[in-house]
Amino acid sequence: MYIKRTADAWRTRARQGAWLHGADGIVAIAPGGDVSSPKYREMLGDSVARARALVREGKGQELHQFSDYESSKGVFHITARAANYLTWFDPEGAMNEAQAIKNTAPGVPVLFIAPTADYPGLARVKEAMFALITG
Repeated sequence: MYIKRTADAWRTRARQGAWLHGADGIVAIAPGGDVSSPKYREMLGDSVARARALVREGKGQELHQFSDYESSKGVFHITARAANYLTWFDPEGAMNEAQAIKNTAPGVPVLFIAPTADYPGLARVKEAMFALITG
């Protein structure tokens, strides 16, 4: 959970800072699934809706149980602050990889490192994301 919270905080700062104020470069190491995909929406939609409701009710900093999804593990439960969970899994949020790529300023160098022997679904996603970077 510590790693996920740290990554969540970094991505929030990156979204608010790098995209708006410029970045020297972006390093994407083994980017994972895209939370805007139909599979993520199917697997995590209820948890995302609940986190959104909690944030709207002013309970975004409270810890709650939510669902997480990894294709090799399936759905499992995590404990997170509703606001952090929503930042990570909101299909329109910071982890929407396609939108993040489209929002990157032209000319910002990107180092895209992806495994060659990944799950077939992730390999297809990575190819599509790389295509967005290269235009």
